Amino acid sequence: MAKHFRNRQFMTPSEQRGTLLLAGLVCVAMLVAVFAIQQKEKEAPLLSEVSVDSLFADSSITKKREYKPKRIVQYDSVRYPRYSKRTKEKPIAVRDTTPLLRDSFPPRQPKYEEGTMVNLNTTDTTELKMIPGIGSAIARLIVGYRQQLGGYSRIEQLQEINLDAERLRSWFVIDSTQIAPININQAGINRLRNHPYLNFYQAKVIVEHRRKHGDIRSLKQLSLYEEFTETDLARLTPYVCFE
Repeated sequence: MAKHFRNRQFMTPSEQRGTLLLAGLVCVAMLVAVFAIQQKEKEAPLLSEVSVDSLFADSSITKKREYKPKRIVQYDSVRYPRYSKRTKEKPIAVRDTTPLLRDSFPPRQPKYEEGTMVNLNTTDTTELKMIPGIGSAIARLIVGYRQQLGGYSRIEQLQEINLDAERLRSWFVIDSTQIAPININQAGINRLRNHPYLNFYQAKVIVEHRRKHGDIRSLKQLSLYEEFTETDLARLTPYVCFE
């Protein structure tokens, strides 16, 4: 605005009158605003004159919280003993004093008498558990190893699964005709290596020998390889066939 006044010699008379009128209106508006503020301050009471109760009398300012009593849960002192936080006392366990009946227990599985003989290659886990000293875990172990072998040929093979063969000898009889042999000329490398008496390298030798020299007619042909020992061939004999 001051710039306009300095440069009023460049204004026309109508522009000079408009500028002065605008300045006057601004001054009047400022004076009216100052006067209104002073009047409002005079009419407003001091904070000390207003009581605290009058501030909270209006429900729009604050609302009192309604008191709700806590729900009281009735406990059965016999079935649900309460735990006291003040005394830190543990609840007394309630024991059922009803006498136990024998019929509530499952009957024990009967056991074989001494002198009973069981075919080791045809028996199942249920029958094995009837032998004294054999439980569910040992019965599953015996049957599982029999499936891997194809059948037991000697009672001493139970030692290979960490069982006392001498203690169990009086309970078992072995029928070698129940053994399921492997056709060594047709089985693949995976089928051969899954047998407990053959490893991967021995199975690979058998497959390579068949590819180069044709079918195997005797296990003596495998004795030429360093992967097979006499002990290996002896225990493998009941479990292979050539046709």
